Amino acid sequence: MRSQREVVSCRIGERDMEALDFIARFGFVSRMSLMKRWGEERRQLIERLGWLDSKGLVAISDGDWDGNALHSCTVAGLRVCGRSALAPPPRARAEPLAIVAEMAAIEERLGGRVVSGRELAATEAGGLCESAASERLLHPDLVILGAGSAPLAVEVEVAPRGAKQLEELMRTWAAAVAEGRFAAVSWRCSHAALSGAEAAADLAGASPSVLVRGLWR
Repeated sequence: MRSQREVVSCRIGERDMEALDFIARFGFVSRMSLMKRWGEERRQLIERLGWLDSKGLVAISDGDWDGNALHSCTVAGLRVCGRSALAPPPRARAEPLAIVAEMAAIEERLGGRVVSGRELAATEAGGLCESAASERLLHPDLVILGAGSAPLAVEVEVAPRGAKQLEELMRTWAAAVAEGRFAAVSWRCSHAALSGAEAAADLAGASPSVLVRGLWR
């Protein structure tokens, strides 16, 4: 008897599977991100997502990110696209994950190769110790792979953090750049988080290894 994954996979189209896999990799994804990734018309994309939803492969939630509907994979969807190692994402992370997905969509459309923080965490690849006193591993929100060079790490900051915590994180990431693990860290911040991140980078002496900038700048 064939498994659910085999039964659904034999009916799902190539582009449907690509969209499902992209959603699985990045956790929460907006329609706009999927349109940017493949240049698909809105009507066609809505039909595609509606079909995936009707099969129980994706869940659709309204207004999670600046009023936009976000799409996430169900447990069945993760299984069908071979991403069972990735857990369904927590709702509290919807906004930063959706932002990362849009950045990744643009990069992949231009021919770049990226790895999501969710993929890294699932394999424990590229993890950094949060601090000397902590065993908790940190992973970039996004890694942009270079041709024969160290990758670029991207961190997305949507809400201000405590100054001390942020300063320590900046030092950790700057050390990873010094070790050659990353070419640099692009710290992308919302307007609310930008000034705090800039101050933390200065106090930590993290520049130019850590580059603090606005989300879409």
